[in-house]
This record gives sequence, structure tokens and C-alpha cells, in this order.
Amino acid sequence: MIRRNKIVIANSIQYNIDTDSYRWISGSKILKQPLTLYINTTNECNLKCSYCYNRYRKANVMQYAEFKRAWKSTKNWHPIRVVLTGGEPLKSSDVPRMAKRIRENQCSITLATSGLGIERMYTEICRYIDWYDVSITTLDEKAYKNLRGANRLNEVLKACRILLENDRRVKASLMAHPILLDRLDKDIQKLLDSGYNIVKVQSYLTQKKFRYNIEKYNELIQKYKENKRVIVPNIPIRKIERDNGYLYLQGGGELVVYDGAGKTLRIVGENDIVKIAEKQVKMYRVI
Repeated sequence: MIRRNKIVIANSIQYNIDTDSYRWISGSKILKQPLTLYINTTNECNLKCSYCYNRYRKANVMQYAEFKRAWKSTKNWHPIRVVLTGGEPLKSSDVPRMAKRIRENQCSITLATSGLGIERMYTEICRYIDWYDVSITTLDEKAYKNLRGANRLNEVLKACRILLENDRRVKASLMAHPILLDRLDKDIQKLLDSGYNIVKVQSYLTQKKFRYNIEKYNELIQKYKENKRVIVPNIPIRKIERDNGYLYLQGGGELVVYDGAGKTLRIVGENDIVKIAEKQVKMYRVI
């Protein structure tokens, strides 16, 4: 039995290895074949991020035999792109073998990583990976340590320099966390100037100062909406109403609602209207 590891097909289907069951998640249109296949190789990670949805899960690493079984089940889907993710996927020593097997099917491969482990495993994986999606979070060392539980930002940036110096394609992910909003624009510009191919912003907006969060975040959306190298997703909330201690949320996309301990309370899909006790909610995140 393989526990917790999943394969998720973006915009098409989710396959849970625990139950060998499938769930269509494409919304209004069912695709004949998936575009992107996400493979969670592990729940284990080098960091202890305060906002991570995975932080309370027991560490588990997908063995190569388990991967082969999962990969075999997708043989008729022919995805265009495969994303190796986690946890930190490079915690699995089998990732190079997995990437090699995937490459044999002529799929584009993206490695979604914290950046820790790239320097150690670069020569083993570089021939297979097309894109490196590196979660940098912020260029402020103190804030990085505060949010991610370890002072390892310089290691991550060093790994990214190795990738860029070898002409590898790197997408840097920054976070629109409330404590980072005021410096986020400066970080975006610095990464662009350093040669990163794409900079993506992920929004983590707190309940306490939600109006301020929205205003600052929307300024970024407007500034970069024409910039093809910067991705700032729209806030997927159409309406928030308060009544007798409850929040009524109407989704404009997919949104994760967290409690004060970082645990997921609810995922709000497009046009969903949900009722949640206001005192439970601490943070929203775009997915």
C-alpha cells in the first residue's frame, strides 16, 4: 500500500494511489488527455514552513518500485509535462531514475523544489530537467528564516546561480505574505535583473488585514499584467460577507482557507459559497 503519495493531472484527473481511484477535476471541460501530471515523490522536506499544507503529514518517500506502478497506470494518458514535487522531491534518491524513465516518454519535466539538494544532485538530474521551479519565498534572510524555519536562503540562491550559469531555465516563486508585501516589488525586480526566466508570486493573505492585503496585491497585478516574465495570479475571491461571527466566501477560482495552525479548513472552488466561523480563519492562499 502506498500512502499519501498522489499523482494529480492538472485540469483533468486526480489519481490516488492509496485507493486506485480517479476523480475528474477539470470543471466544465473534460480533456481527452491530461496536459500536466504532478507526481508527489515524498512528503519529507528540508524545511518547516509555517504556512505549508504538508507540515503535519508523516514523512513518506515514494520508492522507485512504487513510482513504476504509478507511472504504468498513466501509459495511455500521454501528458505533455510532468512536475516532480513533494515535500522536497530531491529528498528521494530515486528522482534521477524517475526523471530518466519519464524522459523516455518524451515528456517535458519540471522539478518543483525548495532549491536545497540541487547543488548535491545537479550532475545526476540536469540532463533530464527542463524547468526548475524554485520556491525562494523572499530575498530577505530574516523573513525567510521566520517563515521557513531555517536560515538557508543563501544555499538556495547559490543553487540557483549554478542553474543560471549553466543556462538552465529557472522559475522563481516569491510569496505575497503580509510581512513581505512591502518589499515584494523590489524582490521581483532583483530576480529579473539576475536572469531568472520567470518570477511567480503566490498569495498568502491574512484574515486580520485582508483589505490592506488585497489593495497591495492588486497593485502588483496591475504593474505586471503585461510582463510575460512575471506571473501574479488574480485573487480568487468574489465576495466576503460577515454575519454573526461567520464568513461567507464566494470563490472566483480555487482558494485554500487555513486556520491558525496552518491546517486546511476548506478549499473554495469557482462560484462556491461556503460558510466558515470567522475566528477559525487566519490565512488564504491562491492555488
